[in-house]
Amino acid sequence: MKKSVGFKQQRKAKLDEAQLILEAATAEKRDLTPEERVTLKGIEDEVEVLERSADEALTQENLELRLARDKYREEGSPDPEKKELGKYNLLRHLNVGLSNKSLDGFESEMQQEAVKEFRANSSITVNTDAVLIPEIQLRSMFGHRAKRDMTVTGGSPAGVEGGYAVETEVNGYIEALREENKLISLGVDMMTGLVGNIDMTRENAVATLAWEGETDEAAETSPTYKQIQFKPNRLSGFIDISRQLILQNSQSIQQRVANQLLSGISQALDAAGFAGPGTGNAPTGIINDGDVGTFAIGTNGGALTRAGILEMEEILGDAFGALDPKFITTNPNRKKLKSAAIDGGSGLFLWDRLTNEVESYMAHATSHLPKNLTKGSGSALSAAILGTINAQSAAFGQWGGIEILNNPYTKAKSGQVELVINAFLDFHVLQPGAFVVCKDIVTT
Repeated sequence: MKKSVGFKQQRKAKLDEAQLILEAATAEKRDLTPEERVTLKGIEDEVEVLERSADEALTQENLELRLARDKYREEGSPDPEKKELGKYNLLRHLNVGLSNKSLDGFESEMQQEAVKEFRANSSITVNTDAVLIPEIQLRSMFGHRAKRDMTVTGGSPAGVEGGYAVETEVNGYIEALREENKLISLGVDMMTGLVGNIDMTRENAVATLAWEGETDEAAETSPTYKQIQFKPNRLSGFIDISRQLILQNSQSIQQRVANQLLSGISQALDAAGFAGPGTGNAPTGIINDGDVGTFAIGTNGGALTRAGILEMEEILGDAFGALDPKFITTNPNRKKLKSAAIDGGSGLFLWDRLTNEVESYMAHATSHLPKNLTKGSGSALSAAILGTINAQSAAFGQWGGIEILNNPYTKAKSGQVELVINAFLDFHVLQPGAFVVCKDIVTT
């Protein structure tokens, strides 16, 4: 974990301690005791030191990052950390686990690092006998991937699920097409190295002032707040992989397995960020956040017209969220908008085919927004978002790396191993005013 993050978390703990003292005195309708005043003064001094330390650590971290980038550009070669991380062999890590042998080498170092990360979070129970990949190694391996079963000789024709990538036959493999993680690619923050729950206070309404007469009483103008909490939610799934594929160790196979392991995480993160229900241990996505502005078309839904898009634009502007917004919708609605003429004679359409813009806003389509919503008698309705997507408006949280549990028994007869994947993540909208959503779009 970065030092700056650690200092910020210590500062938050001290402020929470002070808040408890103040709330106790308020609840008991009394003044602070001399001892409480001394304690609060000590907390105030500690908070100031922690704030300075956090600022200094952040400055150092930013400088180190810039220096590393400059060195990479000048030398045209990977930095030492990347070269070191390149020693990691995922297949060897998995194979040792399956063989009940003692782990050694660089894989052992990564296992120990991951154990430290998970143990730093008291709310997470981790199996230290599982294959654990730390956050730093994940950053080196991460890509846009998806989950599917792999075997060396399986599929039709034989070998289509993995065998064609055996090193003695080919130098690589052709991946299936994947849905891009739109939110991260457009700039949503990924907070890594988190320890414990992270509370943030979000302003719901700001203080407003009014012009008064010379001796009139000023009206109360207190802002209102809402607390959001980032906490580790377990994201889990599994893939089946053949023992033969693990044994046929090669760089291409190792990358393939890593791609498959990490793809489910990337896909699930994006889907949760856009449309997570906020129930069943799932995060609350943008379209389901009750504080995000909405635009409704009709009782049973309806087509999204130019007038509707301009209404969304107005809602966003009134919430002060119109800072380089993007328009994001479903694939069926993109198709609909590309054939919806702006007027009767210009030959222009709501979704510009040349610039991929909607009302001058960069437009994107994703399968991670729902297209099966209902309203009244309307069904198969699509969603759309107009909003500023960046590190200030929304964020993901990540606790540690990932845990991979080997299950060699369930499919032992078919020579396969079941790999159960666990990761701990969360998502929150930070600035509701940065978005406006529509959830009743007819696309037929």
